Amino acid sequence: RGIAIACQSPESAGPSSVLPEVGAALLVTGTAIGGGFLSLPYTTSPSGALPSAVLLFICWAFLLLETLVVADLVTDNNESTGKLTSFASLWESAFGELGGRILSAVFIVLM
Repeated sequence: RGIAIACQSPESAGPSSVLPEVGAALLVTGTAIGGGFLSLPYTTSPSGALPSAVLLFICWAFLLLETLVVADLVTDNNESTGKLTSFASLWESAFGELGGRILSAVFIVLM
């Protein structure tokens, strides 16, 4: 059932569809967890437990704020356009078609 819902277009899904929320959650999850963040405990371990814990907390707080901003942008874009939102569509709405393509290329290179 979950796969069938994910494959439906927003128009065919009912008004109580959770499709935009699922898309927003997936974007948030992909943004919040990364290989760089997962390597921080190993990288900061030579400085000791307390400095490492403080640095990890600061990194976590920054990523949490970033994630909340992305979730807000995705939710707002879903509500205003009624379509599924991707990073490319967010960039296109903010920077135009050319800006969206440039930022998409930069994002792919950085991945």
